[in-house]
Amino acid sequence: MPRHDLQHHFQYLLAQDYEEINSSGVPTANKEVEIPPVAEASNLEDSTGEEAIGSGAASTSRVVTRSDSCNFNNSFNPVISMKFEIDKFDGTEDFGIWRRKVKALLSQQKILKAIEGPDKLPDSLNDEQKSDMLEMALRTIILNLSDNVLREVNDETTAYGVWNKLESLYMTKSLTNKIYLKERLFSFKMDASKGLDKNLDEYKKMTIELANASDNEKLSDENEAIILLNSLPDSFKDVKAAIKYGRTSLSLEECISALKSKELELKIEKKDNGENLFVSGR
Repeated sequence: MPRHDLQHHFQYLLAQDYEEINSSGVPTANKEVEIPPVAEASNLEDSTGEEAIGSGAASTSRVVTRSDSCNFNNSFNPVISMKFEIDKFDGTEDFGIWRRKVKALLSQQKILKAIEGPDKLPDSLNDEQKSDMLEMALRTIILNLSDNVLREVNDETTAYGVWNKLESLYMTKSLTNKIYLKERLFSFKMDASKGLDKNLDEYKKMTIELANASDNEKLSDENEAIILLNSLPDSFKDVKAAIKYGRTSLSLEECISALKSKELELKIEKKDNGENLFVSGR
């Protein structure tokens, strides 16, 4: 078979392979298929004696990338991209943030219902499609867990079971835990050895953990702002006074904006002598 016919034949097989996978309804990861180089030089003759058409330039390999489709029903055909980077949860990081990222990934893959239980899957799916959906959700969760955490949920065999076990381990809603979270939040003071952004991040993490501890524990925006103001060091006492007085309402966003402006002002004043922005009484 002539070389250019071989290339066309290979491309045809590739297209057939893609159509077969795309219609199978089985979710798979992205695949890269490499089409090998085909020599194309001017005045090259094939076995039939016909002159091949070529530019004379060296040929190169081409890579065709495709995202396999996941046909869970006929009403939609989501394209699944695997180019997501989520840090594996190792039990020491913020479980609430990791949980939100994984839920976003499951939602993007159209399989979020899998962690709510098999009975929550759409009735329009057949048994095979439901099984594929549940298996894909389980695989996604497992691949985003570190080995030590995976061992803690090793006995669970479904996405629903693993998800609920993780929540019971790392999102405790006991009274003791809620008391601890509240005490830690209400006594929070900004650390003078850290910058404003790091202190704000730590504060926000505590408010999220408290909100996750119970459906009724989320603080109002105004209360979050008040607690944050109470955590400020003496170097922010003037902006604290300005925020507290002469207002009829207070929001966390306004409070943070004022603090960032004050931090910038202090940076300009102290950049020459290298003083810490949070030094008390300065």
